[in-house]
Amino acid sequence: VQKGLAKGPHKFFKIFGPVFQRNARFAQKKPVPDLGDMDTNIAQVYKFYEYWVKFESWRDFTGVGAEYKPDDAGSREEKRFMQKENERLAKKHKKKEMERLIAL
Repeated sequence: VQKGLAKGPHKFFKIFGPVFQRNARFAQKKPVPDLGDMDTNIAQVYKFYEYWVKFESWRDFTGVGAEYKPDDAGSREEKRFMQKENERLAKKHKKKEMERLIAL
């Protein structure tokens, strides 16, 4: 990425355009604004960044990296604890995903 960007500002759009297009497939709100180019109107640029800062994904991280299997619990209390821990982990994964997108 750094080598590509060193070749000029126009390379930014060539490098990051496809990245945003790939991430757009997870969008709940459509249409997804295009990255544009060096001649894009500043209002459209603001719209683009506003959209991605407030990006809403349909991706569900429930069960991703889950430590516990609530169905194996010995009691209701243990099952609730397991479910809450799994929900906490899912929120953590969702937060990391949003941080990754904002970092772009």
